Amino acid sequence: MPQQAGPLERLELAGLVLLQIAEEDLERARFVLCVDHAAYLDERTPGGLVAPLALLIAGATARGEAKPLPAELLARLWLGVVAAAVDARASGRLTRPLPAVAEAVARAAVDAVRRS
Repeated sequence: MPQQAGPLERLELAGLVLLQIAEEDLERARFVLCVDHAAYLDERTPGGLVAPLALLIAGATARGEAKPLPAELLARLWLGVVAAAVDARASGRLTRPLPAVAEAVARAAVDAVRRS
């Protein structure tokens, strides 16, 4: 990830990469991103993804680029957009491969976080 890129650009790139990787093993990606792990483990595995996302979002907030909401909430919102695309693809509701829609989904995830 380019260090000179701003936090929101880095989030968009992270979304692109995550979606491209998810296409390689949809069921595993759906399990990691979409299953309520608390029911099995008393913890949420995606929570491990939330912390680094929240750091990027906190940087965007400090620059005035993100909505004035808690960084963890915005990170979960971003992750929810990406996870929804993975779930739709894995379940067959989305027939196009994730790399074909990755740019639009990654942009939508960042737009959910971006200050209007």
